[in-house]
Amino acid sequence: MPRRSLPSGEETHGWHSEQEGSPLGGGLPLISGTDDAGPGEGSTQVVAANDGFAVRISQKKNYLNANSGQALHLRVGNTDALVASSSGVSITGTLSATGTKNFRIDHPLDPANKYLLHAAIESSEVLNLYTGNTLLDAAGEAVVQLPDWFETLNKDFRYQLTAIGAPGRDLYIAEEISGGHFKIAGGKPGAKVSWQVTGVRNDAWEKAYPMVVEEDKGADRGHYLTPELYGQPATARIGYEAVPPASERAQYRPALARRSSASPMPEPGAFRMPAPPSPNLPLPIVPRPITPRVAPSQPRPAALAAKPEVNQK
Repeated sequence: MPRRSLPSGEETHGWHSEQEGSPLGGGLPLISGTDDAGPGEGSTQVVAANDGFAVRISQKKNYLNANSGQALHLRVGNTDALVASSSGVSITGTLSATGTKNFRIDHPLDPANKYLLHAAIESSEVLNLYTGNTLLDAAGEAVVQLPDWFETLNKDFRYQLTAIGAPGRDLYIAEEISGGHFKIAGGKPGAKVSWQVTGVRNDAWEKAYPMVVEEDKGADRGHYLTPELYGQPATARIGYEAVPPASERAQYRPALARRSSASPMPEPGAFRMPAPPSPNLPLPIVPRPITPRVAPSQPRPAALAAKPEVNQK
């Protein structure tokens, strides 16, 4: 099989590869070979790839890589469970985590040397939070308009009002949310008021899959997500599987120099997956072994048998 190089560019990290038949189906070519590893990543190996996707394994990092403008799809039952692209990650279903759900950005005051993190607000209810400021009219009132989807998405509204610049002890919600708005009253004319509305999520997904706050572990009873936090051994972790002896370390080989494009031989030790035989080609006919024929032994003539041997008297 002639050598085929992946497209050049930052995404490919200098991969040089061999194209093989695909075990993945759909005409996706399998490529196996070595990767010119980046600094500090050690020797690497490309396991499978086509022109837009590659699996790369190294001694320090493992990669699933799609070129710019393409996306990676993790599918279960032929349905996308996760789609990752350069613009973000989309998940169908519920995302669970034992830690916090954060955003992390380059620190605005020291972007070269620090990160800035904020955690998501968490609750035993699935809540949506909305805030704003408004100015009261000459009657000390204000009507706050809301998006047309607001009452379809939310239910069980809760309200908070805060007067800004002067006390507003008489502020109150004169009309609750209905018809796309709510009304504030009881304030001083021209006063500024900060408002906050919280709603319980009530869309079709939430109705079909309501949040369960306390859940029995079922078949995982007696096991832990984080056993180390409760003084338990690693064997008590949910999903724990013992590592078979001598299988915990992957075998790597150093990257080899590129071969000439005229060379048809693969690099020694390169991962190769044989292509399945084509169903349209007949199987080769193996010739039957031929056993050599041996002539049968002939009896000695009587005259020769009666001839005296040398030194026979």
